[in-house]
Amino acid sequence: MTGKILVIMLLLFAANETYSFGGGHDSLLFDDSGTKISVPYSNECKVKVVQVSGLVIGSVKIMELLQACGDEIDTVYRTLNGEQLKVGFDIVENEEVRTGEDGFVKLELADGSVMIVGPNSSLMFTENLCKETKTLVKLINGSIWTKVKKLLGGGKFEVSTERNGGGVRGTEFSFEVFPDREVIKVYEGSFEVYPLKKHTELEDSGKEMEQLQKDYESGKITMEEFAAKMTEFGSKMSKLSDEITKSTMVEAGYMVTVDSKVGVPEQIPAGDTKWFEDARIK
Repeated sequence: MTGKILVIMLLLFAANETYSFGGGHDSLLFDDSGTKISVPYSNECKVKVVQVSGLVIGSVKIMELLQACGDEIDTVYRTLNGEQLKVGFDIVENEEVRTGEDGFVKLELADGSVMIVGPNSSLMFTENLCKETKTLVKLINGSIWTKVKKLLGGGKFEVSTERNGGGVRGTEFSFEVFPDREVIKVYEGSFEVYPLKKHTELEDSGKEMEQLQKDYESGKITMEEFAAKMTEFGSKMSKLSDEITKSTMVEAGYMVTVDSKVGVPEQIPAGDTKWFEDARIK
């Protein structure tokens, strides 16, 4: 019997050790809620706010230190949503950052790359910031200027929009999204503009091919006419396929406009206004 009691006592002791937390505080002796100290969340994989001007709203990570028993400190991490951004805050991935009419924010990535977000803009970092292969920014609207350094692990910095996107390795560029077009300007290095996500000419060609098939089946055109048109159509589709799958490289000193098509790169006009050199954010 004594042996059984001893075994039970050992099991209870082990269970207490396994599930204890917060320094092993005894709730019967200590029920104080403790003193909370809130400081900006910090880790190695981050996008840090280094300068703010005007209205800039976003979600940030906060680290709370709860001083409880004597020198014991419990650490809790939480996200604050819809906060006015302040210097020292870290941006949460997959959460939107928005600037007002007078808003500018300067951000710094873990590798030292810098980004300035202009007024009336909205964007988010949609990749896990600890990934070494790629940093992906989704620009919903507005404008960004970026000075990209060589990313950790030889990674790649990419910008994605509803219309298209592009990638860089060590370059300085601006990317502006308007309702009817996008404009990319490259100041150093190069920027590769990816093919459009949605190509209206490809959709129109698909409808044209469908109508051609219907015309043949209904007897509106002969077999010979159908074959000739299909040959013509195939040549057209081949050319179109080359256009929509080929990326466009934009070199330093050049810009490109993207609307229903990716335009031909052209020189940035002399005296072109650089919105990111605004005195409110440098």
